[in-house]
Amino acid sequence: PVTPSPPTTPPATDGACGKVYTNTDFQGADLTTVPGTSPEDCCPKCAANPVCTGFSFAQATCYLKFGPLTRVENAWGVSTAVLKAIQPSQQCFPPEVNVDYNGNDVARDASVTTTDGCCALCAANAACQLYVVSKFGCSLKSKAENRQTGLDPSWNVRAAFRANAQQGTTLTTSTYTPNIRVAPLTYTTMSGSQWFVNSNLESTGDDELDALLVAINETKHAHAAKPESIIAPGADGSKVFPFTSVASVGECAALVSSIDQKYFTYLASSGVCLGHEYPGADKTYLLQANNQPAVAVQKALGDSLLLKPSVPVANDAACVDKCKATSKCMAARTVNGKCSVYGPAIARSASTFAGYVTTPFVSTPVPNLPTFGNPSKVHFYTTAHQDDHELFMSNIYHKSIADPSTKVVFVYTTSGDDHGGNKWRQARELGTLSTTSAWVDHMGKFNSAPKGDTVNISGRQIARVTIGNVVSYFLRIPEYGNDGNTGFMALINGERPVAPMDAPDKPYANRDAFKQVLAAIYANEAQGIRAIELNAQDPDGEMPDHAMHLATGQLVWDIVNANAQWKTCAPQHYYFDYQRWLDPVNVGADVVPLQRYAWMRMSQAIYNYDNTILFWSEHSINLGRTYIRRTFNEGAGPC
Repeated sequence: PVTPSPPTTPPATDGACGKVYTNTDFQGADLTTVPGTSPEDCCPKCAANPVCTGFSFAQATCYLKFGPLTRVENAWGVSTAVLKAIQPSQQCFPPEVNVDYNGNDVARDASVTTTDGCCALCAANAACQLYVVSKFGCSLKSKAENRQTGLDPSWNVRAAFRANAQQGTTLTTSTYTPNIRVAPLTYTTMSGSQWFVNSNLESTGDDELDALLVAINETKHAHAAKPESIIAPGADGSKVFPFTSVASVGECAALVSSIDQKYFTYLASSGVCLGHEYPGADKTYLLQANNQPAVAVQKALGDSLLLKPSVPVANDAACVDKCKATSKCMAARTVNGKCSVYGPAIARSASTFAGYVTTPFVSTPVPNLPTFGNPSKVHFYTTAHQDDHELFMSNIYHKSIADPSTKVVFVYTTSGDDHGGNKWRQARELGTLSTTSAWVDHMGKFNSAPKGDTVNISGRQIARVTIGNVVSYFLRIPEYGNDGNTGFMALINGERPVAPMDAPDKPYANRDAFKQVLAAIYANEAQGIRAIELNAQDPDGEMPDHAMHLATGQLVWDIVNANAQWKTCAPQHYYFDYQRWLDPVNVGADVVPLQRYAWMRMSQAIYNYDNTILFWSEHSINLGRTYIRRTFNEGAGPC
């Protein structure tokens, strides 16, 4: 058969939203996704969102976009792209000639010297109230002050106000779910807004929001180390919960709801989501779009967000009505017969959203599922730390868990405690078990209720947890030990005996004693099963990598190659770790959202155990990669 070449971009066709370009896409700038049946179906959905400037359509989905858009040609068979028609003359009032308004600059672009171009920049910036353009460039202004007239005509100065200076005051209520097993979350946002009051409209680097973003970007975490506490106090007495590498405002709402918070600021330009918790639990009514009923929550907003002085009202309903009648109001609260109305501060960008989520984060596994049994295959995944397989092997173990005839065995050689002791070990174990539950629940084939026990392996009591068709073993060798020199590598290198953290009086004498227990786990779980597969971190992996990754991979390699049968009949995969975790995303399209959801569940479980830790930002930037370095015996077996 002849493989057709991708077509060149055909001429644009006129549609309800202007021109429809087939075989093209818009690069990035994702705002949100909504179902659609055609490009024309996306048009009113884009028009209804005050931030949407265009959209891409693919596979019954409208991808709404914000800001200036970059068209990518020849996105063959992927999507069509539509740019919403916007008339600059409708966005700004007619310009004044030879007039300037000095100061109050929000932004400046020396390359833009036309009124239409400068107006478009002003309309896209929530902080802009007017613009001044000349042959020297375009300046966006937050206030109309210091008016100057009679300027040199050769400068070609023009000034104009934005036609809709209240852009960004429209509420948008949406739903989002991170997974099919999570009840849809309802959230409401206002574009061009933020729950940070102490922030300048210009990026000066010296205000509260700037300082927090700098701190987030400068925070460096060693893999497996207990995260630094980045839950920050706000100047108004609030707590700020930062999440990085967040893909959408919906995912931001889900992350915030997963830790039982309501209020958030999402900065789409940087993928940063900030949860906010204010002192007090007074009943507060949160407005929704399209005149839907306000939702009452027991989460207060701070007084720094008050829009006007409190006034007496007859009841809560009257207070809500006052909020609806107040520009930028999103919330209302009645205390002792007095109504207070609240709203966010203006943000620098229209792609910054102040919002709140009004439904709880609830996972809903399929009920009455059978217990897993009678496997015909067993797939082993052995790693040093509890989250290594989620980060480095997700594309492969996804297929293993999806197969109802396969038993999946996760084995963790170390405690993953770093220097955090038993509390951090326990938090990480709860986190990885939560990701396993998320994966098993997603498949919807087996009962996912965790069953924990201990099993005697070569005279040792080893912790085991079974969830659906997944079995997890925790060998709990400390990473470093109390003195930094009595941990996993000391045992592996033959320096001294080392005991597991849950049996400090029963040390392993040496590496061989530990390897014997690991080999016995394999033998027990493979008993009666001939189709065997082994997955591990590659012991020959290049630096940079973690010494415990390499040492764990070497244990697996040695065990397999000491087994005359397995070394020829059992498929083996040895993985890259740090070496490829910033390479292009390569996992399957069905794995990407599931891995992100599982990481969210891990973060939630760790936070529920220790509410000083937000784990999401630990390597959320690295999700989406599975790179195999070496493969042996692919397609071989059964043994």
